[in-house]
Amino acid sequence: MSGSFLLGLPGKIGTLLTRLSAARAGYLDNLSAGAVAQAGTALSTGQWTNARAGYLDALNTGVTVASPLLTVVKANGMMEGSDSPAGMATLDASMSGLTAHSTSSTTFVDAVNYTGAGVLLFAAAQKSAQDVTIEVLIDGTQIVSATLTAGSGTCAVAVGALCGPTGTPVVVFEPIQFRTSLQIRHKTASAAAPSICYHRYRKTA
Repeated sequence: MSGSFLLGLPGKIGTLLTRLSAARAGYLDNLSAGAVAQAGTALSTGQWTNARAGYLDALNTGVTVASPLLTVVKANGMMEGSDSPAGMATLDASMSGLTAHSTSSTTFVDAVNYTGAGVLLFAAAQKSAQDVTIEVLIDGTQIVSATLTAGSGTCAVAVGALCGPTGTPVVVFEPIQFRTSLQIRHKTASAAAPSICYHRYRKTA
């Protein structure tokens, strides 16, 4: 019986070698890594894209969920508020923590042009005898453009709000997150009556 088995062994080995191609033999090298998943259970390239794989790189920095207040608004997504009461010609002197920037240019001048991330809290323009315009751009997108008609000491508030009696305003901050850049620019209708831009923002990592 053993003799007949041995006589048939060359044929069986030949059959095995025929079935075990070089490619199939190479698959055995993968067994050192443990069990191998069936091809039918693997993710397709349509599911496992390079972009999705790249998201894994961000996991070591932690995952946070932004507050709705810190979500960047869309283009022209902020409503232009009404003019503030008159008599606020010294807003920066009345408020602590605001930065003032003055210009007599009739074309836009940057009060802020910052590259990086942070939170914008307040932005307003003030004028006296001529119209002024203020624009705010978040991450390169204009979110608000406000033009203030002539009138002594009033303000056009683009981000945040002013309240309180004339001459002694209270600033209401409004956190608007920016991820890559912040630009605040303003201009006046006449060089004889400068525009003053007031702002406050914080830089973040």
